[in-house]
Amino acid sequence: MFRQTSPTHLKIGRGLILHLIYLAAANNALSPDEPTTMNKNVLVIAMEDLKTLPRDEDLRANLRYLEDKGYVQVEWTHDGTGDFKWVKLLPSGTDLVEGSTTDPGILFQRRQ
Repeated sequence: MFRQTSPTHLKIGRGLILHLIYLAAANNALSPDEPTTMNKNVLVIAMEDLKTLPRDEDLRANLRYLEDKGYVQVEWTHDGTGDFKWVKLLPSGTDLVEGSTTDPGILFQRRQ
């Protein structure tokens, strides 16, 4: 888990969220009814397994950034906790993952 918030960690976290949903959707690992939507538990477990789960505040900040830019749609709980239920990858988010567009606030860690 990232304990120290830095601009680079936030950028990497945003890219990771997009990439995880993209990969799951591409491999038909999500619901057939909502093929680009990942629920919170699945996202958190995937990030934990990769040892990249940020603090709750940073995860929510990353989701807000992505939502404000139109890359994802987030279902927030509206119960005062700031929590969320699911995240849906939108076409502009897919464009980022595929490299046809860029955003200076998002970093993707490419494998060699």
